[in-house]
Amino acid sequence: MSKIPDEGLVYDYRFDTRRCVWVNWMNASGTFEIPRDAQFTQVLDSAIDSERSVWLLDSLIRHQFHVLCTGDTGTGKSVSIKKKLLGGLNNPPGSEKPLKLAPSIFLNFSAQTSANQTQDLIKTKLDKRRKGVLGPPLGQSCVIFVDDLNMPAKETYGAQPPLNY
Repeated sequence: MSKIPDEGLVYDYRFDTRRCVWVNWMNASGTFEIPRDAQFTQVLDSAIDSERSVWLLDSLIRHQFHVLCTGDTGTGKSVSIKKKLLGGLNNPPGSEKPLKLAPSIFLNFSAQTSANQTQDLIKTKLDKRRKGVLGPPLGQSCVIFVDDLNMPAKETYGAQPPLNY
């Protein structure tokens, strides 16, 4: 296995599993052009930080880790995640068990989102396995993306029922 380069920080590199070498993010990124018909809200620059985040998200989902992305408003979190989930995962060639994803479930929380709405939306997207047990189609995994997790209104004593589901 190749040794990580001495120059820079560990965060400046990713490991290329195909070639078994460390690749600098600066050298790995291509040129960036905005398509003429692109909507402003869907434009995601290919800055090094964005590429790193999407690569890390892809790796975590492929290995079935739960992910919570936080950050300032307008930094591209939702666009990056939606783009990754709609575009598919990068299952490396030779993967022993490539992850097969069922269509992702996208939830946008608001102050009015209720626990029943959340439950109903998730239930409609999953298959019934047996009484009280739901899941994605057999042999597949499902990602539930919740945008604006902080938005449901708090009750008198501080509970947020949509988050309890």
